[in-house]
Amino acid sequence: MEVLNDILARRVKAAAGAAWWTLLIMVIILTGAWIGVLLVTHQRPEWVGNLIGGKIDWDQIHTMYLWFFGAMKMILWVVFMLSVWLSIWARKLRRIARQTSPGTPV
Repeated sequence: MEVLNDILARRVKAAAGAAWWTLLIMVIILTGAWIGVLLVTHQRPEWVGNLIGGKIDWDQIHTMYLWFFGAMKMILWVVFMLSVWLSIWARKLRRIARQTSPGTPV
């Protein structure tokens, strides 16, 4: 039983680490995209409207950007909460594994 607990603890710890790295990468990409959007909306190039569909004004483009970044922040929040949960679970599994040594009953 202890071997299974140890394997599970290692896997949960690895999943928590992967979740934190995913969160960091998402934040970096989202920050870069936000800076790009600020540059594009400040200059208002004509090709952006043509790329989206041609018959769209800048108010609609701003609304689309806001909805996109709002949705991405909600996804970031979910990934953050998942990362915290996995980290707490890994810590608790480690404590349980330390408390139960091979000679003591569970």
